Amino acid sequence: MPSTNSSSAATTGGTDGLHGISATSVVASDLAQIEGSHSGSPDDTKGQLILSTHTGSALTAGLTIDEAQKSTFAGNVGIGGASSADLSIESSGTADSVIRINHNNAAGDPFVKLTTNAVNWSVGLDNSDADK
Repeated sequence: MPSTNSSSAATTGGTDGLHGISATSVVASDLAQIEGSHSGSPDDTKGQLILSTHTGSALTAGLTIDEAQKSTFAGNVGIGGASSADLSIESSGTADSVIRINHNNAAGDPFVKLTTNAVNWSVGLDNSDADK
């Protein structure tokens, strides 16, 4: 797909396709696409960035970054290796594997919360009670 960009780019955006040639065909196909598009009301310039890859049958959004810089992944996320779960962090070195949650404020509590239907489990620091 060739790059597209309209004269009203502030409200519509554009796309840029990354092309490839199939080993069995001379027809060019989009292997991936980077899209910048408008995501707010008609009178603003809010935008989003969408990264898509081809699944073999269609271009499919894999990552969307919205106007608030919120990133949404369409599938699993792997850090340091293949993703075997919704979020997988793997390390093969000799150092510890660390997930760090840092709360830079005197008020508020850094914690991890696990939830299923009506059951909640949390572990963290109780900063509001002098870290007892």
